[in-house]
Amino acid sequence: VSESLDEQVETFDELRDLQAKAPQVLEDMEQQAGEVLARVPGARTILTQLAASYPATSLASIDNNADQAEALVTAAREQVALGQESLTTDDRATAVTHARAAEDAVGQASKLLDAVDDADADLKAAPAKIAERLTSLQLDVDDAARLAANDPGISPATSTATQAIVYAQQAGHDPLAAAAGLATAEATL
Repeated sequence: VSESLDEQVETFDELRDLQAKAPQVLEDMEQQAGEVLARVPGARTILTQLAASYPATSLASIDNNADQAEALVTAAREQVALGQESLTTDDRATAVTHARAAEDAVGQASKLLDAVDDADADLKAAPAKIAERLTSLQLDVDDAARLAANDPGISPATSTATQAIVYAQQAGHDPLAAAAGLATAEATL
């Protein structure tokens, strides 16, 4: 109970601190949004270069990342504007809510662009990762079938793992999605 109360006090203190810093936080979010938006043209160039080297199916999981990042930055900037508008009426709680939404959108946009930046290396490493994860995950599925075949808590994870294995073994799959699916399935199982 004491830990829970301490956590709530800490969360409340953080919120109060954020409210006090709301104008600066919104300004920082606007700056970060601009920095992320400046990365979009480079991501588009990378995607064009990757398209010359890899089949479209290999790029399916990142093909729209630049467009999605741009849309997220637009949404973040809208949240910043709404937050700044809230500050004009001294509604700092609402301003913080908008600042957090902007922060989430900018963070997601940055991750999408990071995936594009890392795609060439990830695509080159994908076959080895997929082979390693396939072997490991298949062993986990076999163990689950042997040790907990009728366990309702394990069955959904086993089913998801089996689907990830089937997808990764299909010809023409997206290797980035296959590697991610195998990693997620293994972590869940």
